[in-house]
Amino acid sequence: MKIMHISPNRYHPCLWGLIKKQSSVHSVFYFTLSFSQGTTPKLAATYKKDKITYIEIKLGKTCDYSFDIGLQRLFNPLLKKYRPDLIHVHLFSGVNVIPILNAASSLGVKKILILHDHSLLCLKGVLHDGTKKCSIKALSDCNCGEVKKLAGERGMALSAYNQLRKEMIISIINMSDKVICCSYAQKRVLEGICGKSQKFVMLYYGIALPAIDKIIKKKDTYPVFGYLGSLHFLKGISVIEDALKRLRNHKYEILMGLRCNLDNPAEKRYLEKIVKYNVIKVLQNIRNREIYRDFFSRIDYLIIPSLWEETGPMTLFESFFCKVPVIISNQASMKEKIRGNKGSRVFKNAKELSDIMRKVIKGYICKTSRDVFKFKDIDKYTQEIELLYRDVIDRPSKTLKLKIGYLCNSRCIFCVTGDNHPKKFIDLPTLKGTLQKYRNTYEQVIITGGEPSFRKDFFLLIEFAYRLGYKITLETNARMFSNKNLCRQLEYFNLNIVTHIESFKPRTHDLTTMVLGSFNETIRGIKNIRKYCTSITIKIMLTRLNYKHLLYTVKFISNMDIDTVHFVFLTPWGSSYSYFEAIMPHYYEVRHFLTDALIWLAANSKLPVIIEGFPFCVVEPKFRDFLFEKPVKDKSRMFGIYPGKSAVHTYHIYKERLKQKKKFSQCGRCVFDKICEGVYKRYAEKRGSGEFIPIVKKLKIAQ
Repeated sequence: MKIMHISPNRYHPCLWGLIKKQSSVHSVFYFTLSFSQGTTPKLAATYKKDKITYIEIKLGKTCDYSFDIGLQRLFNPLLKKYRPDLIHVHLFSGVNVIPILNAASSLGVKKILILHDHSLLCLKGVLHDGTKKCSIKALSDCNCGEVKKLAGERGMALSAYNQLRKEMIISIINMSDKVICCSYAQKRVLEGICGKSQKFVMLYYGIALPAIDKIIKKKDTYPVFGYLGSLHFLKGISVIEDALKRLRNHKYEILMGLRCNLDNPAEKRYLEKIVKYNVIKVLQNIRNREIYRDFFSRIDYLIIPSLWEETGPMTLFESFFCKVPVIISNQASMKEKIRGNKGSRVFKNAKELSDIMRKVIKGYICKTSRDVFKFKDIDKYTQEIELLYRDVIDRPSKTLKLKIGYLCNSRCIFCVTGDNHPKKFIDLPTLKGTLQKYRNTYEQVIITGGEPSFRKDFFLLIEFAYRLGYKITLETNARMFSNKNLCRQLEYFNLNIVTHIESFKPRTHDLTTMVLGSFNETIRGIKNIRKYCTSITIKIMLTRLNYKHLLYTVKFISNMDIDTVHFVFLTPWGSSYSYFEAIMPHYYEVRHFLTDALIWLAANSKLPVIIEGFPFCVVEPKFRDFLFEKPVKDKSRMFGIYPGKSAVHTYHIYKERLKQKKKFSQCGRCVFDKICEGVYKRYAEKRGSGEFIPIVKKLKIAQ
């Protein structure tokens, strides 16, 4: 499996442990993000070390999820280059995740988002306004200084800006296959604001166990409390300082493992201040691999005084591994992790903290050897993550087929629409509403018509679908793309193009489309769009005009730098039914010419092949694996919709197709009866059943 991790926190202990474990089994690409105010996103370095490919990216810090075109243009070619099966985005404050998810979604890459803090909901990532915790039940409640500042920069009212934020958050969730919360408390907050979703899962962090057999405790005649963290005020170190002022004339010690920046004047001054307390001893910038030997081995209790709702913290699990109970602030996400641990305590303020510490000092609170310390190691955590990956990758994507109207610049004689529908397009607001409504259920969209590129607002429609996170397939005759300027506008949408060429002969193609010169326009369009799209599938619609020179057509299109050849026996609806006798060949007529074309492709080309509209009995045995119509477990995987002003017409594509088909009495004797759909009823009415001979020889059927 190819896994791409994306994170601004390079050495988060759990993340780093996960990556090292996965690199021994999978291909791991580690995108590390660093921020610099005003920096245009750029690739800083790429190198490989210890089986991990590192890609270092420098970004300008943006935290309100506004769309960053520079970040999109940076990630798009990188995703195309490395082609991951899955990206795992580690969300910390400041990561603008929407352009990354957009680029991945458009390429059909699976996406997992883990919330290391609250930055999905809070611009600062801490649900704290600097004076108190934010107990928000809706984003409309947000009114901290950061929100007001960014609303002002956008020239928006606070209510309108918060509504925009909610829409962007919903878009992020829709684009993600799974969203991992690091506590049940965090998951409840997310569900309270965004609603419940099967995408939300909860996983506690795992810890990388030290390479030692046993933590040897140093014995002291007095209790030693510990604090491990930074000097950021939200970590609550000031609460410990306030508690110390209430604990005079007591014998104890506080060991502080501090991550601090001495180049920061404010941190340097604060450090100089706290070391003046006789009871405090400081370990500066202690490394992760040393915390068990030099820190946890020396303490009796770990104090975690955080003022914000920590999603971990890692220090709690590390403390439990060392069988060191904790004294924590009254945060729901931490309280849920100490259930069953009778030696641990919870405080609401500095007074309560000092009271707990005093009871420990006097021996009123004692640790017990029978206490329960719950934690998981990095191996268990990796297994849980891998199960999530497998669940996401194995789940088939669902596709929405969106008809955008029936206006077209060709008049193809095989068109299933024909003259049955009004020649007009559906308005853009209706299409946008439809795309938005179904995004949470469908990851891919097929945009079809009519001719979509013939719309004046075509690019607005494509961009909207892209921003919602759809993988887009465009069914087009490609004629409009003969204009290179139009193609360039599609560069970053990663479209999958499905078009058709009916013959290597221009005249035959033009007769089929009923437009003189359409062959040359389509060929130019395919060549122009090639460099701007992800894939090109060429359909050959089999008619009486073209089936006899099918081999030459295949030889022609195989030299066009395409990705798939798709042979289609006509569906007898619309124009193809109106001109049935003139254009619809018999299956037995086509079989020989199709077989010759398939044999040539197998021998001379590696192009994937799809065969549509054929029952098993009229296809040579060695080519039956190419048949398009086969049973599917989830019959709602492809959903068709034609939104109108007065009514929305919807249909399950697989179920609807089966309704239009029939089998004959002899089909029951065929070994493929259970997996073959038969033929269209209208074809059977016109041609009967004589050409369909059941296959009675027992063959191994791959379902």
